[in-house]
Amino acid sequence: MMELREIPVENILPQRSPFIMISRITGYEDRAACTELDVAQDNIFVDDGLLSYSGLIENMAQTCAAMVGYHNRYVLGNGVCIGMIGAVRNVMIHSLPSVGQTVSTRIEVITEVFNVKMAKAEIRDACGNLMAEGIMKIALTDSQAQEEPSAGPGNECAKNGELMGCGTKA
Repeated sequence: MMELREIPVENILPQRSPFIMISRITGYEDRAACTELDVAQDNIFVDDGLLSYSGLIENMAQTCAAMVGYHNRYVLGNGVCIGMIGAVRNVMIHSLPSVGQTVSTRIEVITEVFNVKMAKAEIRDACGNLMAEGIMKIALTDSQAQEEPSAGPGNECAKNGELMGCGTKA
């Protein structure tokens, strides 16, 4: 069985290059997920060697999309649905990652009503320092993204109540 971090992100996201803002999914549960982003010089949100505020917010949103996409594709066996950012609030950017850094993003759904999810997001550097945080409201549509699926499920989820790859209790 394919490990979670080996799943091509194109399998679980509606976005396509160059607009992909996660490098891999590292943790999954029904109401939470973790991803990593390797900040590269050619990232469309990099300016003067730093990932911009907009890039961090898009990374939070795509972590939400990765959670929903993983659930739809690998748990339910459906396609990846399209979602939109409905609102962003309480965003605090403490620092911007530089090219060459890998950041970890954790989202947790705090409220869900119909096709709208409200999620708390945190982005941390490799040492665990909080770089950004906020709350996002994501509205999911009934439309599915056009996709070219790759082979292989990968449900290597929680072990001992811990969200794999996140280092936090679920």
